[in-house]
Amino acid sequence: MNPISQIKLEREDKRIKLTLPYNPTYIKKIKTIPGYRWHPDKKYWSFPYSKDTLKKILSIFKGENIQLDSALQVFLNQKSYKQTPNQIQIIEAVKKELKLRGYSQNTRKVYLHHVERYISYFVKGPKELDGKHIRDYMLYLIDKKKVSRSYHD
Repeated sequence: MNPISQIKLEREDKRIKLTLPYNPTYIKKIKTIPGYRWHPDKKYWSFPYSKDTLKKILSIFKGENIQLDSALQVFLNQKSYKQTPNQIQIIEAVKKELKLRGYSQNTRKVYLHHVERYISYFVKGPKELDGKHIRDYMLYLIDKKKVSRSYHD
């Protein structure tokens, strides 16, 4: 069965993107979510990027066949944490490096997502991490999160 809707994260402006077929009932539900915006040129809805907003979207479309973007799934399951100044500095440096290397926007988004997950996994500061920590993290992904080989390679 094909999903009737797709929920995806739009990283450019930190918004949640929702595409779905026209249905007056769906539109009525969408308009109950604070901060909704319709993009007529590209025919999708967007919402403020927050766990509460994502949970509300999933709640009002409960029972519908919705395909949830993997980045949003991770975001939904992630424990909230505040990034340290070191982490922010590393993420900004990685952003610049990926841009300088000419990676596409989608590739940069995926790589940054992995870097953010990696540095948030450890209690230690990012500068204290080494190869052993990388291996431990990869084993965590394989054993606990059951990710595929292509995901963690």
